[in-house]
Amino acid sequence: MIRHFTLEILNDLEKDDAFAELLMLMNQSSTMEHPSLQIQYLNEQSEAMLNQTTRLIEKGQNLGQFKQGNASEMAIFHNGCCSTYFPFLTLMN
Repeated sequence: MIRHFTLEILNDLEKDDAFAELLMLMNQSSTMEHPSLQIQYLNEQSEAMLNQTTRLIEKGQNLGQFKQGNASEMAIFHNGCCSTYFPFLTLMN
């Protein structure tokens, strides 16, 4: 499950600059002190994506397809890895 999800994210990053820009905006918006309503919405979407990733990891753990551990921490690490992939991708192109 998580492999397919990750490959979809990486595929979107490779073929669509708009998705990569969205991920960068999501990362930058989380550090703003007084975000606009649009940025607040973006932060909510980012949190929803993180929550869905956590649920996906938990489901994989329950099925014995994913390593046991704190699913929330794993989701944060997963999303961070996907987000940091973008600069390397741009260097390769």
